[in-house]
Amino acid sequence: MKRLSIDRQGIGVIASIVYAVSGGVALAHNGCETIDNADYYYNYYVDICIKGSGLEAVTACDKALDLRPKDVVVWTNRGVQLANLGEYEAAIDSYNRALDFDSDYSLAWVNRCADQIALGRYIEALSSCRNALDGDGRWGELGEDYVWYNLGVAQEGLERYDNAGLSYQRALELNPENAAAWNGLGYALERSGRYEEALNAYERAVNLAPNVDTYRSNLEIVLQRLR
Repeated sequence: MKRLSIDRQGIGVIASIVYAVSGGVALAHNGCETIDNADYYYNYYVDICIKGSGLEAVTACDKALDLRPKDVVVWTNRGVQLANLGEYEAAIDSYNRALDFDSDYSLAWVNRCADQIALGRYIEALSSCRNALDGDGRWGELGEDYVWYNLGVAQEGLERYDNAGLSYQRALELNPENAAAWNGLGYALERSGRYEEALNAYERAVNLAPNVDTYRSNLEIVLQRLR
């Protein structure tokens, strides 16, 4: 199997988003959804859509969308919840629905990119990440560094290691604390035969995220190459 610099766990963290719901959120409800309390139930379902997990969260997203079918943030959160269940195709369909309503929504594009990477569809992922960069700059709790990171991962999947290295470097210019980008840079450098530089990058990744096994494994591999 082809060795990559990342695992799905890293992508999952990158794909997650947080959405601040205005107003109070009900702790319980009686199942009666009328026009008068539509906002009340919308907020209730959105809270579960975002903070919940599994099919319960997806169902809550659907309930919220019944009330506001053009809500791009809910469509995007629905995609994230589906991706967390491993349902990447369904997740991409949700991002596509968000983009049908707002084709400039950067966060939907970058999540789409991440899930296309998970499916090994790297060419499509390149396009999605570039559209994210050309979009409205709304990243939720993410930052622009994460789209550059994902762009690097897609380029890495296509064995375009020089381009991947440049994308990871751009991510690190925006956020030097992005451990995944340091790890990706290390891998791109390693694949280019630049082992000393790769070692330094892997060490930065491990220092920032010492509990991530993938980063430690990559560091050990390049150390063996240098012995």
